[in-house]
Amino acid sequence: MGGFAAVNDDILQNILFRLPASSFASAACVSKSWNKVCDRVLTCPKLASALSLNPSLPDAVKEALDKVLSKPIRPQFAIASIGLQFSLEAAHQIITERLGSKVPVVTNAACGIIGRDAITNTMREVRWHMIPAEDGSVSQESEEFNRGIVLIVGYLPGLKVDAIPLLRPKMEHRVTMVDRFMMDIRNYTVSVSGSVIPAGVIMFGDQHIDLTPVLAELDCVMPEETVIVGEASSRFVCKTARNSEEYNPDLYFFDALALVFAKDKNKPPGIGETRFHATLSTGVMPFGPELKAISVTAKGTECSWLTASMNGYHQILDSQRLLDDISEEMDDEAADLYIGVIQKRPSSLEHEKMKLRTYLAFYEVLGG
Repeated sequence: MGGFAAVNDDILQNILFRLPASSFASAACVSKSWNKVCDRVLTCPKLASALSLNPSLPDAVKEALDKVLSKPIRPQFAIASIGLQFSLEAAHQIITERLGSKVPVVTNAACGIIGRDAITNTMREVRWHMIPAEDGSVSQESEEFNRGIVLIVGYLPGLKVDAIPLLRPKMEHRVTMVDRFMMDIRNYTVSVSGSVIPAGVIMFGDQHIDLTPVLAELDCVMPEETVIVGEASSRFVCKTARNSEEYNPDLYFFDALALVFAKDKNKPPGIGETRFHATLSTGVMPFGPELKAISVTAKGTECSWLTASMNGYHQILDSQRLLDDISEEMDDEAADLYIGVIQKRPSSLEHEKMKLRTYLAFYEVLGG
């Protein structure tokens, strides 16, 4: 210890920068001077990610964890996306045991993953497809193929992170507690930042729950500077750093989850501002004429009938002929067709007047 005490801070920082996360955490506890140098190592936001396609769940999770924790980081949250044939609960348990009880962890099922391989460090991408057999079972080929994990661990200095679930009482299967969800997000943000406005929200939704009204409400109460992204139709399990009794799984279903990022009102001096930037891809290509809706008639709960007109054309369109013309021009005959609809909904906060916010929603075309 006497020899290390005389080491120049720059040399010590260079040494600490090369340590794995667990050794780095131990080094930060050696002394106040070492802790100060460790703080210098992690002054910028850091996202560590790794991918493994190892068919063994324990091995795949270990490979990804070893990689993301191979460099200095203080995990504030973790997101794991795993193959359809891996067990959500088993993967989640391994990750949470390794990262500790104070780190919010979300483990969700994914139809595909992309990232740098934990072993080879090469970029890999895979999209999984279920291949049902004639009797309806999943083929052996599919079972062996739909395995893998991509793990992201994040550290964002100046921010605090926690997982806020959207609850539904088990005794009332159709009642989703949206008002409480919004209040929980607001209360958490106020408690750590003194403001009701979070810096960012990552949403995870259950594939059997329609999150459209929830997202509309979230978008309505959040200002435009709050970035909201996520997956609204998957399967997930989560661990929150908050009081587990408050969200007793014996009493509630978790219909959705929000990872909430809020400014830390007690952030150390010298920590800069962390800003979120989102680049979104809709996965569609603009194509076809601009239409003006004439009437929209609801047909059940999952689809509507639409009649429309086109500028310069004063009659109601023959929709089937329109679809045939578009189909002839498309290169991919198997591609799905959507109508992009410009819509408006009210947005209000306590400190601003009611206003309309414009957004673009996509609806699948089922026929003409």
